[in-house]
Amino acid sequence: MAGFGITVVMVSAGVATVPTFVGLPLLAAALIACRGFGAMERARAAALLDLHVPEPEPVRQTRPGLYGRISATLGNGAGWRAALYNLLMLPLGIISFTMTVVLWSVAVSCASYPLWQWVFPRYVHHPGIELYENNNTRTI
Repeated sequence: MAGFGITVVMVSAGVATVPTFVGLPLLAAALIACRGFGAMERARAAALLDLHVPEPEPVRQTRPGLYGRISATLGNGAGWRAALYNLLMLPLGIISFTMTVVLWSVAVSCASYPLWQWVFPRYVHHPGIELYENNNTRTI
């Protein structure tokens, strides 16, 4: 969630302020932050899954100075891939979390049904939800 929030705020603020002198450095800072979140995800994958993802190539600065560094950062594809990863992981994480909770709760409730089925009234000697036909209807 932190990666998504930082990416959305910094990229949208950077794009909105591109006509001023603040926009491009802010976009470059956003991409550097996204690369940092990518490094954190690679470390997490190595620690939890024993999956070693190679680091992307470093940013190669071709022109000297601050604007050379900014243009090199904005031109590097690894930063943009990390920003896209940060943007896509929040909705996918919410969907996977929701599906996991729903499926686990349904599985636990179905597996434990013999323990709590007595709370429902019994009709026609079948335990379960009340399903019956009402024979006390009046016709006019």
